[in-house]
Amino acid sequence: MRTAAYDITDPDFVSANRYGQLAPKQIEVLKSTYYWPGLLYIGLGLGIAACMVLMFGGMALSLLSEGDDEWWISLIVMIFPALIGGGLVLGGARQLWIWFRINATGSLATGEGRLVWRRNNYRGVVDGPELGLPVAAELPPGPYRFFYVAGANLILSAEPLKLTLDPHESRAELARALQEALDFTPDDLSANQTLQLSGRQRTNLIMGTLGLAVLLSVLFLFPIVMFLGFVVSEGGFGVVDSSDMMPFLCFGGIMLIVDGVILLTIIANGREAFAGRVESITGHLDETSEVRGSGKSRRTYYYYVIDGQKFQVTPAAHKASIENLRYRLFYLPRSKKVVSIEPIPDPHLSSPFDRP
Repeated sequence: MRTAAYDITDPDFVSANRYGQLAPKQIEVLKSTYYWPGLLYIGLGLGIAACMVLMFGGMALSLLSEGDDEWWISLIVMIFPALIGGGLVLGGARQLWIWFRINATGSLATGEGRLVWRRNNYRGVVDGPELGLPVAAELPPGPYRFFYVAGANLILSAEPLKLTLDPHESRAELARALQEALDFTPDDLSANQTLQLSGRQRTNLIMGTLGLAVLLSVLFLFPIVMFLGFVVSEGGFGVVDSSDMMPFLCFGGIMLIVDGVILLTIIANGREAFAGRVESITGHLDETSEVRGSGKSRRTYYYYVIDGQKFQVTPAAHKASIENLRYRLFYLPRSKKVVSIEPIPDPHLSSPFDRP
């Protein structure tokens, strides 16, 4: 969940930053966000690099001492782990650099500007560089006075410029961010408000279904072509016995299961595309995320939760939304795919960007 672990508008943060200082709680959160992860990344990167050098470097030296001409292969194998280790070290070094910039004397600066959606994230725009939000913070779009780290261009705290704050303008910026992140247009939203897919959305859904149909055809034909190629290379069906066919039967069975799943998806998507109907739900938005798998199969999935219903969304959509505000969300009834969403005023609050 994108969290309230770092309330970027905390009055204590703003008060301390106004005088070029950091609040104690702010130091604690920033340290856990940048300092400790930076050390961890560097340690992991150096550990991976050391293991690879000891393992494959020793192998290369052994092969070289034996006069083996293929000793260089072990060095090539080291390239990818070295890149991973080097990437971790560089990422960790950047985290530590940000941390030291945060603590550098005279590094805190002040600027007035706006928070807007840029390149799949919210950015603070002031007279000078664009500013980024800390990893553990989120902020509704609109005009602010930013307190940030010069050089690292990292926002540490912000206070709304209430005299110039236009709720409708801020809500329009949030709507624009959601449109870009979820790939829908104002015309799409207008059609969805009548509980219908727009022509553009219907076409995109049909094209996606056709793409799945092409993939299904390739996966279905691939084991057949492989088997026929094997038979021809062996001299015909007469010389192929059952033991030779077993690997192809196992592989073909797995492919049939995959094909069946894809076929069911094609049928479901086709029905939703031709039905052209959407459903809507209104309420305050919660954001959740789930990590599944381990190692290389480890994946993070992001969700919107409104009125107890969960909808999977992209990482960009997860960043674009602001938690605890009121939204009307439109989705496909069978797959629950989000097709559009709009922020709406809360009748119980004076401003649509007040938190309940």
